[in-house]
Amino acid sequence: MSSKVSTELSRRLLATSKETQESVLESTIDILLASGCESPIEALMGAATLLYDQLFMGGPRLEICSAADFQNQERGKRLLISQMPVGNYRIDWVLVERGGFIFIECDGHDFHERTKEQAARDRSKDRDIQRNGVPILRFTGSEIYRDPMYCAEQALSFLDERGQVRA
Repeated sequence: MSSKVSTELSRRLLATSKETQESVLESTIDILLASGCESPIEALMGAATLLYDQLFMGGPRLEICSAADFQNQERGKRLLISQMPVGNYRIDWVLVERGGFIFIECDGHDFHERTKEQAARDRSKDRDIQRNGVPILRFTGSEIYRDPMYCAEQALSFLDERGQVRA
């Protein structure tokens, strides 16, 4: 999704009722799915993060970009990056601000912890990432479906608290 689309969503959100906000959330999910999110829960988490930033974090501060576009972004921007390759892994979402960042993983039942092997792979990924000093937040699909705005608030608040983390 381009920053132009993010800016347009921001304008619409700031002047809307709760019902319209839910409609914008749904249309944002559709846009994210069409632009590369691999699952509905990833799209819901991304859309909720954008919406929460707009409504409660003094937005519009957060811009969404793809991993391919990340290198072309200005330093210092607050970014939400989708599908970021990191070593042997692909991270669902990366939140970046002031050079600090956190990883967000969205664990749907189909791909996470359905088997012992999947659970072991996720735990190994977490250890590898944390060993390099990067915080990783992992949300279950049930958590995201139940209250996507709460999950978004947790991620954005964690990023704000970790302002000293450096890339």
